[in-house]
Amino acid sequence: MQLFTAENKASFQVSSSPLSIAILGMLTVGGSASAFAQDKINLSIAHVGTNPSHHFHYGFDQFAKILNDSCDNQFNVVIHQGTMGGQRESIELVQEGVLDMTSSSLSVLGNFGGSTGVFDLPYLFADREQAYRALDSKIGKEVAEPLKDSGLRLISYWENGFRNVTNNRGPIETPNDLKDLSIRVPESNVYVETFEALGANPTTISFSEVFSALQQGVIDAQENPYGNIWDANLYEVQDYLSETQHVYAGNGVVINNDRFMSLDKDIQKCIIDAASQAKDLQRKYVQDQESELRSKLIEQGMKINKVKDINTFIEKAEGAYEASFYETYGKDLIERIRAVARGEA
Repeated sequence: MQLFTAENKASFQVSSSPLSIAILGMLTVGGSASAFAQDKINLSIAHVGTNPSHHFHYGFDQFAKILNDSCDNQFNVVIHQGTMGGQRESIELVQEGVLDMTSSSLSVLGNFGGSTGVFDLPYLFADREQAYRALDSKIGKEVAEPLKDSGLRLISYWENGFRNVTNNRGPIETPNDLKDLSIRVPESNVYVETFEALGANPTTISFSEVFSALQQGVIDAQENPYGNIWDANLYEVQDYLSETQHVYAGNGVVINNDRFMSLDKDIQKCIIDAASQAKDLQRKYVQDQESELRSKLIEQGMKINKVKDINTFIEKAEGAYEASFYETYGKDLIERIRAVARGEA
């Protein structure tokens, strides 16, 4: 857990024991915060990263600093790092008002309302620039608007990165190499249907349980961006990493909507602006990290290969669009996203 205050904006570590849950109760909007400055606005945040260098942690670290630097040191921000369960659990804690904010993959977030999961469709974006154009457009706001009905407000799209497959069977060069591979995917139909179309045998498991599931042989493979693979030490239980880059994974930063609406307009603007500024820094951080983490994983013994013919994967993934995605999200919405991403709209 990290604390940023007006008096001391440097971070310090506090034990992430059950005590942190008690502290959370003090920090939420209705609680007493006499242990801290009472005239400050308290924000409790959680993310699933466990390493201090994780890109989620970097993003919220920057958010907290920008928030106080630009808004007269009005905030106490507590960051719970990998101690509040998986993404679904963290979102539910935000809904309940136990947490104020969290970040989540867009497909998992889509389970709570709206259509943010549409941005996790396979091979939707050719590169990051296309993804940024789409996420930061009016469509990004449109698909997230219904989250408010679930007590959530999306305030920014950060980055998780392009997702790649790791496994112990061998390099993935073609979709045939995925045939019948038991692979963990996030708790989202988008990923289940994508990997079924690619020929694998997907199963949904919370990210916090992936290491043990691989270690125990419950699954043979998983897929994630470089940052998550490194953060979870998956190189200890996986031999191969194949750069399938099947999904550009954005990350949605959400706040409890009732909490947000209870704040003065100028405070709301502070939060929105800080999240937006942190977005640019966090996205760059993920990009800068990737080549470094690739080298580190090789040093740890992972065998990494680039997929030479990505079109064979794109063609197979199209089966999921025809079978499900066009109906689930609407072909018109998907085509609008593609047009915006290509700069055609």
